[in-house]
Amino acid sequence: MKFSTVIAAVASVGFAAAASAPSCGAGSKCPKESPCCDAYGQCGSGVSCLGGCDARYSFAADSCAPQPVCSNGAGTHTFTDVSDIVYYTQYNGDISKNLWSYTGEVLEQNSSAVLTMRKNTVGTVLFSNFFIWYGKVTAVIKTSHLDGVVSDFILMSNVKDEIDYEFVGNDVTAAQTNYYFEGLLNYDNEFTATVDNSTYASYHEYTIDWQEDSITWYVDGNAVRTLNKADTVNSTTGVAEFPQTPARIQLSVWPGGDSSEPQGTVQWAGGPIDWNAPDLSDPGYYFVEVESVTVDCYDPPSSANTTGSKSYVYTNQEGLEADVSITDDDTTISLSSGSSSGSTSSGLPLQILSQAPQSQSSLQSLEELSQVSTAQTKTKSKSQSKTQAIPVVSAIATSTTAASSSAAASTSDDSSASATDSADASDSTGSADATDSAAADNSASATDSAASTAATGAAGHLAAPLSGLAAALLGLVL
Repeated sequence: MKFSTVIAAVASVGFAAAASAPSCGAGSKCPKESPCCDAYGQCGSGVSCLGGCDARYSFAADSCAPQPVCSNGAGTHTFTDVSDIVYYTQYNGDISKNLWSYTGEVLEQNSSAVLTMRKNTVGTVLFSNFFIWYGKVTAVIKTSHLDGVVSDFILMSNVKDEIDYEFVGNDVTAAQTNYYFEGLLNYDNEFTATVDNSTYASYHEYTIDWQEDSITWYVDGNAVRTLNKADTVNSTTGVAEFPQTPARIQLSVWPGGDSSEPQGTVQWAGGPIDWNAPDLSDPGYYFVEVESVTVDCYDPPSSANTTGSKSYVYTNQEGLEADVSITDDDTTISLSSGSSSGSTSSGLPLQILSQAPQSQSSLQSLEELSQVSTAQTKTKSKSQSKTQAIPVVSAIATSTTAASSSAAASTSDDSSASATDSADASDSTGSADATDSAAADNSASATDSAASTAATGAAGHLAAPLSGLAAALLGLVL
């Protein structure tokens, strides 16, 4: 997920406090006072310690909050009522209250959740607050359409293990499948499946069957691809570069063809996005419709260290399957009244929206407007450049200053800082012939056997491609 839009108006926005938040990634862990490395490579506390908190680069493995287990979300989720889907800064880890959260805007229409992308915005991400450690997930969705508009259905773990369906708006007969291990880039991991009938005009079932030793992607009940874990072993390290850690469900719509994107991203997304397309007048936005999501939880690995049944916890910062335990640790944290630390304290750029959502807007306060709005972004070009994942902060066009959310991380005498300690002070139709093992006529780009060629740099997988102006203002390392 990766993109950022920085315009001249950013210079008028004061965010000196935001720029002070330390960054995190390979070779750089968070300090004790801001112990949690969030999904965007910034250290913080509060909501930074919830979904997306990367134990590898946090102060300690247990700095991140425990993750709610899969059983909380087992069954079929329909979206006839979206009132229980909360803006992500309002979620405190209490899975009994909120199974889903979002950034951007989620509407309810025709018994579906509508993920919107209004003019000149970064779109919307809907994600589960419960995690899955192997299981089958089926999403019944209609994608968006047109050049530059990208729709996603993915499983994403906190340490950047990822299983994807991606849909590029200029080809509504294709579903791109992909996977990543700890965010490592491997250009041989993608395979595109054909979808009968338009992905935009018709609902289709997209299934990810994630098992300990394989992943199978299905479209409308037909297997279109199978990946075997044994085929992902890196011959040098001996490590299976295979998604293997608890992951959240994410569905999204985002502007891969925005002018702020690298040219490779724009080309992959089908060309420049039309911010004056008819959709932006009626109904007023590009959109993805989510009819339902069905979750079937599988048993955890037999080797898993199990001392409870409520939460997944990282016990080591390697971020492998063996480093996850199942415990009875509480998943909730305390968010201080009126503020949280997970975004504006993260040193992210502000995007001034040229058209703010009106009455349907889920962003109801200046504080919320100053929070991070994420969008799924992929970079893909003939030169095989690909990046993933980004943060952008949203604010109304008339706002020339942003409310600064600050959080004081609590300290303790212990050798590690936990999420609960710090939070007390803050708040993407085929057959078996399309599997990866039958590639006599498939190009190398459709196979899964070249995992050893994975490019290194998980941090780069998540780094926002900021302009020079933004970098100068924020003091970020490009």
